[in-house]
Amino acid sequence: MALLELNGRVLSLTVDGACSKVALPAGERGPPGRDGMSIRGDKGEKGEKGDAGRDGRDSVVPGPAGERGEMGPRAEPAQIRIGKVLVGEEAHVSISRQGMGLNCVDVLEFVIPRGTKGDPGVRGKDGKDGSHEYIQSLSLGNSPAWSDEYLGKYCIADGIVVLPEEFPSELHGTWVHFKTFDRLVVNNAMEGQFAIEKGESCKMVVIPYAGKLVMTRF
Repeated sequence: MALLELNGRVLSLTVDGACSKVALPAGERGPPGRDGMSIRGDKGEKGEKGDAGRDGRDSVVPGPAGERGEMGPRAEPAQIRIGKVLVGEEAHVSISRQGMGLNCVDVLEFVIPRGTKGDPGVRGKDGKDGSHEYIQSLSLGNSPAWSDEYLGKYCIADGIVVLPEEFPSELHGTWVHFKTFDRLVVNNAMEGQFAIEKGESCKMVVIPYAGKLVMTRF
């Protein structure tokens, strides 16, 4: 049995187990081949739209400076006025605005706690015997209408008495002393509304306050 094989330029002949090899001579080098060309197929179909990407980070690089704005109008100084000063349980301040434009005024109102009762004072000297001050007393009845005739007197009344918000200048320093056998509510005082209970009394005096004359507890 004969077997003929070519491996590169080596030709092998095997007959009955005996092998003979012979090298074949190389031929001349041929011319170089042409450059290959890319094979380009047809354009495929458009794929599906992908998921949206994440939001980008804010830039840390400052942008260019803007133009300088015009100077604004000059502010007018604030106008503040003190309003009511009342006596209450806890200290409190409220502010309200009255008027418009340049005529606007901020009004402050105060609530001030009443102080504790002080220590009794030193006993005064005994008065002269046989002399006393004559005090005229008026009974005003129930819920009397206010009258300047009550000033400088002791007045007995029950119900509600409404004090004027202003008094004529000639009444500065005049007073009235209220007493009640039941209960008297006093309105329009500088302290606001307060009550005189049964058996109590209260002396009030006309004083200047916030540009006008008002009545307050003495």
